[in-house]
Amino acid sequence: MSQQHTFASLFNDFVESEVFVIDGDSLLLFCASDESLQKGQSLHFFFLVERFLLKLTDKGARYVVVFFQDMEETYSQCPVLKSWRTQLKIHLPKNTNTTVYTFPNFFSAEWKFFLKDQSPYFLMVSGKGMTSEQTCFLNMLMLDSLANKIDVVLTAGQESDHLRVYGYYIRSSLQTRILITEVQICITLLPTHQKDARAITCVVACSMALRIYSQIKPIQDINMSLTLKEASDLCKMQCFCVALMIILPLSQRARIRKLNVKWDSDASSFINMMQDDSEDKTIDWTYVSDIRDDLLLKNIVFYFEKESTESKLEFGNEINELYKCLWETVLQLVPLSEHLQSDELRNIWESFLSQDLSIPVETKDIFAVGLIPIRSDIIEDYAGDMIKELPALSSTETYDELLHWHVNRPLSDDYDRTKCEEKPKDKFALRRYQKLQTLNHLYGQSLGVKTPKKIVLQSDQPEEKSSAHKTVVKKKEPQKKKKDQIIEANLKKSKAEEEKKEQDQWKYMSSKLEKEINGDFFFGLKNLENFISSVQTPHVKYQAQLRALAAGFEKWTKECKMKSTDQRNINIVVEIMKIIHALLNTYQGTLQKEDQHRIATYLSKLGFDNLACSLRPTKLSNHKEEEKEKRYAVGVRSARFQLQYMGPHMLRDERSDPDPRVQHFIPDTWQRELLDAVDNNESAVIVAPTSSGKTYASYYCMQKVLTQSNEAVIVYVAPTKALVNQVAATVMSQFNKDLPNGVALCGVFTRDYRNDALNSQVLVTVPQCFEILLLSPRRQEWVKRIKYVIFDEIHCLGGEIGGETWEHILSVIRCPFLALSATISNPEHLTEWLQSVQKYWQRNDEREGSLISKSLQKGAKKKSAWTERRSYNVRIVQYDKRYNDLEKYICSVQGSDINFEHYHPCAFLTIEHIKSYGIPKDLTFSPRESIQMYDCMVNAWPKMPNLKALDPEENVHLKDKIIITKNDATEYEKALKKEFADWVQKGQDKETFLQICERTNYSRNKKNKNLINLSRKGIGYHHASIDAKGRRHVEMLFRMGYVRVVTCTSSLALGINMPCKSVVFLHDSPFLDALNYRQMAGRAGRRGEDLVGNVYFFNIPMPKVKKLLKSDVPQLRGQFPLSVTLILRLMLLVAKANDKQDAKAKVLSLLMHPLMSFKQPQEAQVLKLYCIFSLQFLLYEGLLNQDCDPIAFTGLVTHLHYHEPSNFVFVRFLEKGLFHQLCKPSSKASTKFPDSVMETLVLILAHLFGRRYLPPNLLPGEGEYSQSKVFLDKLPDDFASVIEEYNRKVATLFGQCILAGSKLADTEKEQQLPLSKIKFSGKECMDSGLVNHLMSCYEGRSGITPFACLSGNADINLMSMSNLSSLMMQTAHIPEKHIPFLHCGDTDISGGKRYLNAYALDFYKHGCLEAIENDNGFNFGEAYYALRDFYLTIAAISVSLTELCESDPVAMAFEQLKSMYHEKLKIV
Repeated sequence: MSQQHTFASLFNDFVESEVFVIDGDSLLLFCASDESLQKGQSLHFFFLVERFLLKLTDKGARYVVVFFQDMEETYSQCPVLKSWRTQLKIHLPKNTNTTVYTFPNFFSAEWKFFLKDQSPYFLMVSGKGMTSEQTCFLNMLMLDSLANKIDVVLTAGQESDHLRVYGYYIRSSLQTRILITEVQICITLLPTHQKDARAITCVVACSMALRIYSQIKPIQDINMSLTLKEASDLCKMQCFCVALMIILPLSQRARIRKLNVKWDSDASSFINMMQDDSEDKTIDWTYVSDIRDDLLLKNIVFYFEKESTESKLEFGNEINELYKCLWETVLQLVPLSEHLQSDELRNIWESFLSQDLSIPVETKDIFAVGLIPIRSDIIEDYAGDMIKELPALSSTETYDELLHWHVNRPLSDDYDRTKCEEKPKDKFALRRYQKLQTLNHLYGQSLGVKTPKKIVLQSDQPEEKSSAHKTVVKKKEPQKKKKDQIIEANLKKSKAEEEKKEQDQWKYMSSKLEKEINGDFFFGLKNLENFISSVQTPHVKYQAQLRALAAGFEKWTKECKMKSTDQRNINIVVEIMKIIHALLNTYQGTLQKEDQHRIATYLSKLGFDNLACSLRPTKLSNHKEEEKEKRYAVGVRSARFQLQYMGPHMLRDERSDPDPRVQHFIPDTWQRELLDAVDNNESAVIVAPTSSGKTYASYYCMQKVLTQSNEAVIVYVAPTKALVNQVAATVMSQFNKDLPNGVALCGVFTRDYRNDALNSQVLVTVPQCFEILLLSPRRQEWVKRIKYVIFDEIHCLGGEIGGETWEHILSVIRCPFLALSATISNPEHLTEWLQSVQKYWQRNDEREGSLISKSLQKGAKKKSAWTERRSYNVRIVQYDKRYNDLEKYICSVQGSDINFEHYHPCAFLTIEHIKSYGIPKDLTFSPRESIQMYDCMVNAWPKMPNLKALDPEENVHLKDKIIITKNDATEYEKALKKEFADWVQKGQDKETFLQICERTNYSRNKKNKNLINLSRKGIGYHHASIDAKGRRHVEMLFRMGYVRVVTCTSSLALGINMPCKSVVFLHDSPFLDALNYRQMAGRAGRRGEDLVGNVYFFNIPMPKVKKLLKSDVPQLRGQFPLSVTLILRLMLLVAKANDKQDAKAKVLSLLMHPLMSFKQPQEAQVLKLYCIFSLQFLLYEGLLNQDCDPIAFTGLVTHLHYHEPSNFVFVRFLEKGLFHQLCKPSSKASTKFPDSVMETLVLILAHLFGRRYLPPNLLPGEGEYSQSKVFLDKLPDDFASVIEEYNRKVATLFGQCILAGSKLADTEKEQQLPLSKIKFSGKECMDSGLVNHLMSCYEGRSGITPFACLSGNADINLMSMSNLSSLMMQTAHIPEKHIPFLHCGDTDISGGKRYLNAYALDFYKHGCLEAIENDNGFNFGEAYYALRDFYLTIAAISVSLTELCESDPVAMAFEQLKSMYHEKLKIV
């Protein structure tokens, strides 16, 4: 397979959306190859299968499993796998509700139709089988899928965290059957309570095997060398084994002895023959996953061969009865001679086990690790209850520090190391700085900011009150001054003159506009509208609108006289109704009576008599006049007409009362609620559609903080650097304030650069950089100045990268905040969690206030005035209405034309979807789609009970309304959706449902006029590989109108202000998910400019379109919030901060309030345990002392916190002196190092900080590469040995952590399968001496899942730190990726080798970016950023080492490497 592989999140943010396909044979082979699984352990195998599927299900995945009949032939040499395959096909649909399909092969017509109909997201398949035939089949399946434009995801190499699963994408550019009659006989012979799959399979398999042996002479076939007596004994022991499996609970079976033995070849052949592949539907298949337990059968045989001569142990009554029942049933199916019919399990003369290996494996004790005592108030407050339950050491070892490195010297933090763009002194640099500021202001103007608002500093709060009091007194105004009287008179005079001027202007313009209307109606009407909007005199506006109304109706009468009904331009009537709406809405109280009658006449002639009656109650009857008026009727009734044609023009229920806090527009009610929250210093979570105006509250909040003082700071946190640049430019253009020297209005801090970050009042930054400031001990005085924090796109809290950083910030900040998003489906849960954090801060502040209240000085009171007035309430503000409707279209090319097919939102719904999830909350209809939906419902079900109530002419929200507002249409839409959902819930027949969905589409054709020449000027592009300056220019030109079409990736999805009329999705992609769709589609329809927004789907499969539209937005769930380095950073904050109490409160807030453990006490206990053992690890590594004070290389480790656990290993290399042994100059007099040293350094750093795995199906020597080596060489032996030593310590310590965590597990849930929830718990058998003998391993089986114990695994297996996900408990486990174990020479769960990508070293050698993309498998544009990140790591190490000891050879070597790598990177 030579296709390019991408390692990425498999489902991104899809929730109930994309269906993908799992190849059933790949699933079987992947789980069967797990190293922890012993051959023949059926229940353990099915546990691994369900755990794999549950990992996908818990992340919101939807999938189906497919099997191909041709693949079955490849299992001819693997009877166990063949049996498991049959069991799997039964178990999945019957016990887990997983849909399973079987196809003849992947060339069949059924498979091709399935792909076309379902359009799966991708196919998950294994790249390697257990035989060459299987590998060939799977590779052909992958190639066929890619040829059918279905992406492929490999089962191997997958990783997961708390929220997502990651894997490798490959993008597209004659069965032997059991006689049914015999199975049916078996079912009738067994007792009713024993008709489960295990008993029936055992009886049928044994009877068939014995039948074969009784009919064919064994000597004629070398594979049947057992005698009939020996075969009979093996069948008896199989029946006895199944009896134990049925009766004993999993907790007892998990204590089975581990035997390192193999079957004799003759016995193995016979046992493989006892495999039943029946699929009878009358059998209870609940326990089909537990058909075979090979280790238990070996233990039984071993006992009767080796141990039964010493003592005869009791079977137990229940076990003995069930065994006899099974054996007697076998005898009824296969009559044997009398001497073979005995049910006695006697001693066997011939051995069924290999003689040389039949020895039990000795159990090894695990080295118990005691905890080093810790003296820390924080840890005592957080996890003191748990520490008391863990073992402790009485004495501790001391750690030697390398004093040579001056490790006590403080290092600069990440803020200091970020490229600074402060105002320079050099005149050329100053000129560049001025140009940058000019560009920022121009960029801000393109965002709609014309003139900046002057910020005036207000007085302190007490002075404000006295000022207000004085204002109240001044209300006793005596007599106006002469100056004021003159000004007032002048204003009245100028107003009168202006009105007269506008009246004269109307007299002059009226005739001209009338001619334009008669010539070109719509052009003239547009000019008339422009005139009306330009004048201020109400009377002039009124006269102009009346004239436009008359001209419009005159045009309509001419249209009716000249054209037939079907050829008339209905848009003329739309313009007439728009004018009528404007007149009645604006002049409702002042409209003259004759004008009302005139409007009523127009309405009556249009056929809207019911509307005319509301304006003119009585009407003279004149039959001739009525007949004449009918000629002008539009042919539909009033409500239907308005819904069908007036939707984009419907009046919105906007408030007319201005808000003094807002000058440029009148805010809606929900926007005023936001402003109130800011005024009250409250926190708020705001969920509102894209482009709805929620960001305005952010700038009001900034204005409020800026007016308080020159010291107050507000922080704006944006998820991307592009959004940071946009917000910063807006702030600089929107506000103007006179500030003291050294203080800036707005600053920026990203990983790439910083500008006025800590000396500005408004800081715009990304979450990772803000976290650096919040956790830096040196920045705490600045942090105390923060008065508000604004989080834009807060849904990134659930993102696959950096989501935990948002959590940390929200837990640590001590000020109010605003959290903005357009796409959160569970804002109540998020708000409740945030409120719990705020309650913590309220209790903490009250406690601190009570302690210092007596000693508080007056100056301190004044300084803390803002804090004292702070509210701890978290308000939730939700607004779900878009100002503009979004209409969707499906585009397709037909010859030289493009076909645009309108796609009704209801067309994608299914009965199953509505029953399971209801109608999506954000699914909305435009008014015309509502009337279309009603018509379809009436046609499908004419006898609908609520037919009259939903008739638009009779509906309570629409009946006889001259002005149907958008709110009225929305209420009607809700009634339609409620009725539609009730139909489905009440079981309305499927055909009616399908009729409705099929009838909700109509199409229209247009010539391809707009996209003829894509190279024409005015077309731009926007994606992540363009530099910031290029992206900024595209954004500015688009907003200014010079660029009209922009092609882009998801780089515009998050918050970038680029509203447009239409959004086109041109190509399908795995990254086009529900979240990105909503974010991008929300850009369509500019408020104030577009009446409706259009969304087009081009070249995207219809199933994908349906899934995008019906999928819900993702729920926010917390990530695993802790890491070892984070805990070290927290301890550093407490130790080095000046205000210890403040630092302690912040650390406790972060530890005590993870979103993951909110209302999940068990998760909270696991996090406490992880924190305790992380501290122990830091103690053992010599990075903390027993007082939790940082020592040694703490600063260097925390600077490299992005690269855990490589940061710890790098320090190990330093402490061991390995870099000193390596970094030797060319000569004693030289400070330059040879190329060999530099290459070795890059190799070592690539193993630590450039860890990107190659896809599992890429092996050395199989491909041809132009310049790159691709596969990273091994580490030097001395470095590898240090890693092995480090890993042993980590494995010992965190193995104990996992063992301790197992005590928190739910015992009942641990004994059920993960997905199907089938229970294997029960009362243990206490009356069987044999069971007590076989299940005697009470020690060393408590820390891993009991299902893994069935294969002989024990707690000692945890110490290898390999394949932990298959061994750890289900209900209390620590994610493997958060254990600081550095996998060197890594393997997957099947033992297959995983190779690291040598991209960093390859680039250092040849310096060719194109080779990195082509040979090393990087996507276009991705390679540069990966190499840049690697360089930034080298630079961070170089700076740290130089600060520790500038003249050291290692520091000089890294400085040389930094310069060389930077030069290579600059060239590309």
